[in-house]
Amino acid sequence: MKAKKPCIECSVNQAIRALEQVNYSEELRQEVIRRTREELEGLALDATTPAEVSTIAVKTACRLMGNADPYAAEKERYNLLALEMAPRLEKLVDESGDPLMTAILLSIAGNIIDLGIVSDIDLDETVESVLRRGLAISHYEEFIRHLERAKTLLFLADNAGEIVFDKFLLRKFRDRGIDVTFAVKGGPVANDACVEDAKMVGIDQLARVITTGADRLGIPLERCSEAFLEEFNRADMVISKGQANFESLDELRDRDNLFLLLTAKCDMVAQRLGVEPKSVVLVKCGQI
Repeated sequence: MKAKKPCIECSVNQAIRALEQVNYSEELRQEVIRRTREELEGLALDATTPAEVSTIAVKTACRLMGNADPYAAEKERYNLLALEMAPRLEKLVDESGDPLMTAILLSIAGNIIDLGIVSDIDLDETVESVLRRGLAISHYEEFIRHLERAKTLLFLADNAGEIVFDKFLLRKFRDRGIDVTFAVKGGPVANDACVEDAKMVGIDQLARVITTGADRLGIPLERCSEAFLEEFNRADMVISKGQANFESLDELRDRDNLFLLLTAKCDMVAQRLGVEPKSVVLVKCGQI
């Protein structure tokens, strides 16, 4: 998916949100806005993903404030908050008529924990809403067919806190005897999950944890490590979580084994998917 002009303003707002995680002066705020606009206005949007535009904005803010991980405290807070919810959510899965679908919906519900885009998060309300509305686009039957054949699976994680909601789905994969690898970011960027987040919430007890080798939003394959690319290319099935990952991988039309789970949190992504904003989808790559 290629960026468009509205992505510039959205990314400037993400830079401001990163700054707002720490104490700052109005002078610094204006400097972040000015420098971020300068960085973004020279980009060739038709050759850049929205995720990369956002990365440049957030990294610019971090550099100016002298803090590589301004979301560190919030990432820990949402990890703990989600862990508190986990027993109740696990009960929802266990008591469901279709536990796999419920686990998928909960995983996508957790995708609302995107602090670069969403500032007012009500997790309980989001879970209730997602379970009630279901998927706006569902390639569930294709998903199951691939799952039944898969021996190895690569799961591309998104945000801290959200990864707790992924655990119910990881357990379903483990119950099927699938060897799961869970990929987090190679370094801090916005509130995306890193290795320490995965270990904090117990992902390493359910899957092998690796990194993309890149501290960028989304999955920019040209910036990822060789080790990650080997995992990406050899996995029987790849599941990508979140909007930025979708923006990076949307155009991989030849990836028959790639499924994208996300909440459409912005108008651009919603339009690309042909759904209303805030819709949740399970999409097979190349079928939209």
